[in-house]
Amino acid sequence: MARLQAGDARFRAMLEGLPNIAVQGYDRQRRVIFWNEESAKLYGYSEEQAKGRQLEELIIPEAMRSQLVSRHQAWVVEGKPIPAGELVLRHRSGVGVPVYSYHVMLGEASGNPVMFCVDVPLDRKPA
Repeated sequence: MARLQAGDARFRAMLEGLPNIAVQGYDRQRRVIFWNEESAKLYGYSEEQAKGRQLEELIIPEAMRSQLVSRHQAWVVEGKPIPAGELVLRHRSGVGVPVYSYHVMLGEASGNPVMFCVDVPLDRKPA
């Protein structure tokens, strides 16, 4: 158990430490369970403001919400991954945020899958 916790801690530290890469983790109902500091910078919500809220109410533009819910459900139920690609997501202020978004699902067979979105900003320079 200690090795598993140590591995989880290292994985979390890696996700937190990625410079200029926003990473969000969601449960099967699309509720935020992980939100790194770069996500806070990119989307304008602190980790405390984001945790427990659904992805679509935070950063998904209204016109994309039903498609996101359908794609997420197809991944959870049927194993159809969400393709990576360029998207314009939404900052807390309502301003569009262009990103290249990758998606990873962990624990598909467990009944308790977790999806991670890895968003690379397309319009800002690395620090």
